[in-house]
Amino acid sequence: MKCILMNKNKEVLIAEYDTATSVFTKIYQIKDINYAPYILKIFYSENDINDIPFRTNLSEWFKGRGIPSWRDKLDLLLHRLNITAPYELLDKAFGLSLSD
Repeated sequence: MKCILMNKNKEVLIAEYDTATSVFTKIYQIKDINYAPYILKIFYSENDINDIPFRTNLSEWFKGRGIPSWRDKLDLLLHRLNITAPYELLDKAFGLSLSD
């Protein structure tokens, strides 16, 4: 799935996200790295936007946006939404912030 990572109204990058493996497989374009999370900025290389450490950290950062496993009544929420794991909720919410 092709998606755009945004920081509020600023486009940060365009990338391919594989929902089956929950990883970013390709970076198409960096729009503005200045609006990216810090962990992405430190691994960014203008010469190789598909560098494995950059894509790996992008995938890990994205997974970290999900609901933590220790959250109260997480199992009930997952059951109600008919999903088996918290990371699936990221796909359903298009990666939007899931915090209160």
